[in-house]
Amino acid sequence: MRMKQNHSLKNRVGGREREKHRRERDTSSGRHPHDPTRAGDKLQSRFHGDQECYYQDDLRVLSSLTKKEHMKGNETMLDFRTSKFVLRISRDSYQLLKRHLQEKQNNQIWNIVQEHLYIDIFDGMPRSKQQIDAMVGSLAGEAKREANKSKVFFGLLKEPEIEVPLDDEDEEGENEEGKPKKKKPKKDSIGSKSKKQDPNAPPQNRIPLPELKDSDKLDKIMNMKETTKRVRLGPDCLPSICFYTFLNAYQGLTAVDVTDDSSLIAGGFADSTVRVWSVTPKKLRSVKQAADLSLIDKESDDVLERIMDEKTASELKILYGHSGPVYGASFSPDRNYLLSSSEDGTVRLWSLQTFTCLVGYKGHNYPVWDTQFSPYGYYFVSGGHDRVARPLSAFKDICWPSC
Repeated sequence: MRMKQNHSLKNRVGGREREKHRRERDTSSGRHPHDPTRAGDKLQSRFHGDQECYYQDDLRVLSSLTKKEHMKGNETMLDFRTSKFVLRISRDSYQLLKRHLQEKQNNQIWNIVQEHLYIDIFDGMPRSKQQIDAMVGSLAGEAKREANKSKVFFGLLKEPEIEVPLDDEDEEGENEEGKPKKKKPKKDSIGSKSKKQDPNAPPQNRIPLPELKDSDKLDKIMNMKETTKRVRLGPDCLPSICFYTFLNAYQGLTAVDVTDDSSLIAGGFADSTVRVWSVTPKKLRSVKQAADLSLIDKESDDVLERIMDEKTASELKILYGHSGPVYGASFSPDRNYLLSSSEDGTVRLWSLQTFTCLVGYKGHNYPVWDTQFSPYGYYFVSGGHDRVARPLSAFKDICWPSC
């Protein structure tokens, strides 16, 4: 009996010593012994391995939130708080779950289920694991059935109506037989015929777009004229192709984009730089300083040439600003701006008039794999490792930098 008492006494003393050491370790690390984050760390270390692989990134984000200040600006936490996790189960499975929680008197767990889960019950046999894996993976679980009932406008917006007068084809010369050529009847201008509205296209007023500038209209007119003169391609008439090769890139080239007129090439590199080349005889020039611009006559016909600084002319411009490899690049349709996305989680908008960064967009929690301007140049979208696509209005954010 005395030996058993001594053994239990040693166990109590050993437990007290271990508890003392644990408290000393927590105090030395700056953590209070009763800090609630201890319970969170213990819960995650015990159960994070049971979660699916596509939720591991979200768990890592949640594990880094140890203070209330961290939770306020975190988008993952905001998504969890503003939307319920969708769980789709059969009616039989739902009844078994409800009965099990009631028999075990787990009212707390049942309250959590009702508060944070959106249970979508369907009739029929329970799904297999393969069927479930084919539908899950989103941050909010599976998509709701109502999401598939809304109409998706997958058509293209109607092109703006721009009348392009054709060149007169009146020929006063003589033909091969020596007879004067007859005048050809005038054709309707390109774009004069109104095209029918695509029923699958979104309404014109759904996506607000700025009015076309004169330079944009001129570009469209030139493109439409070139389209009418384009040779029909076929086996006997193949297209011409121009290749450009990056030499001495040393596997550092991670992104590339070319303008529509093939005059500029942008490359993103692993050393966090963005490089822009001119592939035409026209070199890249920056706008003059403000003091020099004030001396230019704004009414002159060649004002657009006078504002450019010839001293800065070069075939290559290097843009610095990212702190990680650049994975995406996109020119604006008017060739005045360039977007770049990087491993540092940001998207940057560059001016090709000053070759400086105008805006840095933050919001992705992980590397941003790609970014792309819309065909109209007013909007762009970015997509990253956090499985989030972010559509943004570029020039609205320039006017309001605090947004």
